Amino acid sequence: MTDRIDRPAAMLVALGILTLLACGCGRAGPRMATVSGVVTLDGKPLSQGRVLFVAERGLGANGEIDEQGRFTLATDGRIGASVGRHRIAIVSVRQVPPSPGERLSGAEWLIPRHFGAPDQSGLEYDVQEDANTILIELSTKGPGKVLKE
Repeated sequence: MTDRIDRPAAMLVALGILTLLACGCGRAGPRMATVSGVVTLDGKPLSQGRVLFVAERGLGANGEIDEQGRFTLATDGRIGASVGRHRIAIVSVRQVPPSPGERLSGAEWLIPRHFGAPDQSGLEYDVQEDANTILIELSTKGPGKVLKE
């Protein structure tokens, strides 16, 4: 009876290992590549915020925007983003003091709010296996775009 329980369990373990290896999610994780660049708003560097990459397959990545608009993406503490197609969101807000009579402070968007949602931003990028240096151009008057430098 023990043989019947062990054999199916062993087959499930083997199937799980094969599945992990096939999707590139084994011990080393998904294929990764460095992604860095600059975010601008109406031609000027965006001085704060966060860039978010949402992967079609694999893990998402994010990076903080510095005062010169520069960012470098990281995934689970590792520099880089998974290779493949990503939808992009940019979040750039500042805290505002609470209104009279309110206890909680609010947030004011520094960019058009639709850029903060990967489904609405219109921004996409295909991360290649080599180093990726990009320019993300946002506009208050229209759509944004992502350019490989």
